[in-house]
Amino acid sequence: MSRDAEAEFSTVRVANAIGALPARRYVLAVSGGRDSMAMLDAFARARTDAVAVATFDHGTGVAARRAAQLVEREAARRGLRFMSARRGRARTATEEEWRAARWAFLGGASCDLDATVVTAHTRDDQLETVVMRALRDARHTSARGLAAMYARSRVARPFIDTTRADLATYARDHGVRFLEDPTNESRAYLRNRVRPDLLPALER
Repeated sequence: MSRDAEAEFSTVRVANAIGALPARRYVLAVSGGRDSMAMLDAFARARTDAVAVATFDHGTGVAARRAAQLVEREAARRGLRFMSARRGRARTATEEEWRAARWAFLGGASCDLDATVVTAHTRDDQLETVVMRALRDARHTSARGLAAMYARSRVARPFIDTTRADLATYARDHGVRFLEDPTNESRAYLRNRVRPDLLPALER
């Protein structure tokens, strides 16, 4: 497939995923990374029912602050309300503590705005999560774990059947600004070991 055709197919898949969401109030969970910034761009192009963009600074240093600032600028450029929170003393926090703090913030924003949170989780994220659960405790790896990502809730995941590669292509061809999270390179975190090592081995 040519690059132009690949870009067109990716744009269509991303746009269709955003367009399939029902009309309601949405708050976009944006971290500053490529996937969520692509979501912000696609949502702003196609819809008018986003009531805010929310980002959470995990307090891990300069990179996290720059990511939050980028999200604020890009939200303002699109005329969207910006909300943020920051966790202190995060350098010693675990992945679970980071996640809990982030979701506490997003849950509060959802309630305050009477809006559904939208995340940029992809099919790749879904697979990684299932593998991580199996590694931690195989008893929790079941159809129920998969179904939870699709269940009715105050969270919408429009890209759960879309690949990370589609979002990467969309970001490239739409000039989406984003920042790479330096913690993504750290093998101290399980997901960062599953993503480059275990999943490619399973695919092979």
